[in-house]
Amino acid sequence: VTFQATVPAGLSDGTQITNSVLLQTNPGDPGTTLTANPVSVAIPQFADATKTPLSSLNVEAGGTVAFNISGTNNGSGKALPFTIADSLPNGLNISDAPGTLVSGTVNGAAANFLVGGTSTSPTYTLVDANSNPIPLNQGASYSVTVHGNVPQGLADGTEIDNTANISGYPGSPLTPVNAIPLKIGTPFFSNTSKTPSISNISPGDTFSYTVTGANNSNNPVTPVV
Repeated sequence: VTFQATVPAGLSDGTQITNSVLLQTNPGDPGTTLTANPVSVAIPQFADATKTPLSSLNVEAGGTVAFNISGTNNGSGKALPFTIADSLPNGLNISDAPGTLVSGTVNGAAANFLVGGTSTSPTYTLVDANSNPIPLNQGASYSVTVHGNVPQGLADGTEIDNTANISGYPGSPLTPVNAIPLKIGTPFFSNTSKTPSISNISPGDTFSYTVTGANNSNNPVTPVV
């Protein structure tokens, strides 16, 4: 007879499971105990995961941002499904539409990640070309870039703390990945003036104006018009 068992979530990597059965020919028979060889729980782990901004650490309200999430499955088991859940603060939303595929890599080779969730809480799951989840094997490295839109109206100096959580199987503990905070730098100008080259003019004279001021934001402004 063959029977199946489900390994519960939450077991530590390397936990050994031993299973025994008692064989009896009748209720009074002391029977024979059979013990199977133990099996070890193999858990994926992502302790080296990083989330790196690909743009300046100072971003402009109304602009776009990109983060690269990368690392290695350094546990003893495969991850299936391998999913990255992003959490976007301060009104940010992704520009990667849910239901679409974004490009990434596994072991340096091209790979697909299916975008799920919502525009403010997106997920990225490793899939094949038909959008079916595939495993991230033990020892495999991964990389995927996520894109977001910065809303208008955020005050200059507002910090954006962006966190992702990685899971390797249903119910698995989440591995948090924190990015370096970004800071909003909305252009604003002070000490502006417009000065004519001469104060008294006559018909036919040629003169000019000089405009001066200071950009007191965290961001450069290009172009200045």
